Amino acid sequence: LASIADAANVVSVLVLSNALIVFGLRRPQVVWSLLLPALLASLVGVGLGVQLLGTLHENALTLLRGLLGGAILASVYLLTRPARPSAQVSGMPSFIVFGTLSGIAGGLFASAGPPMVYHVYRQPWRPTLMHQSLLLLFGVNAAFRLMLVVERGAFHRSATILSLEALPVVVCLTWLTRRYPPQ
Repeated sequence: LASIADAANVVSVLVLSNALIVFGLRRPQVVWSLLLPALLASLVGVGLGVQLLGTLHENALTLLRGLLGGAILASVYLLTRPARPSAQVSGMPSFIVFGTLSGIAGGLFASAGPPMVYHVYRQPWRPTLMHQSLLLLFGVNAAFRLMLVVERGAFHRSATILSLEALPVVVCLTWLTRRYPPQ
């Protein structure tokens, strides 16, 4: 129903909205010494992904669709594997690698989740720390991605309309799950 680029733009708007609602004016609980390098690496990845999306969307749409299909299959594989926490927290280099992969996926398809979710869920952290770290990373990535896309003039009217249609649902569900968190 929408182009890959428009769908990615809508997802970015919704992810950013979700993060803003969850955090509001609260300071997130994250391990900055590991998240900051991952975040910086992911921002570089977002820039690369947005550039790649623009190039492929104009010149190799079939390849772009194949990459999206491959990303979906890889994501399903990673996310269906049971997460076994490591005995100790991974080092900064692994956070940088997974941050970069997450950023590229986020820039291309606005689906930064699977690489970083897989990595974070292997850390011996409290669930709140995991969730807030991921949400912060995804929210910042979405904001940066939207900034790049708008600057390039690649945020179209159709993405605006779809975002406005989906936003009430995301806002309501985010508010409900924040107020009544699942067990």
